[in-house]
Amino acid sequence: MSGIQIKTNLKDIQKRFGVKSQKQFLKITKDTINHTAELVVNVQRNQIFKKVDRPKPFSVKGVVMSKFAKPTKTGLSATVIIKDTTANYIK
Repeated sequence: MSGIQIKTNLKDIQKRFGVKSQKQFLKITKDTINHTAELVVNVQRNQIFKKVDRPKPFSVKGVVMSKFAKPTKTGLSATVIIKDTTANYIK
């Protein structure tokens, strides 16, 4: 499985933005990651509409965010996937 991974120093970013509360910072980061993953899902669905002639609804809905970011230090990640049945159908 391939993906995009961004590593950074969260404490440094937290200081730069002046966020005092760790809990508040994790919530802001979680919301940002989830919003970005949602945008990726929408872009991928739009690409299916552009590339596939009359796509079936299940092929468009096969692009999903399977893992949402949760506000914990270890859980700041989201996963966008294309379901196997959808990938085989589009292929």
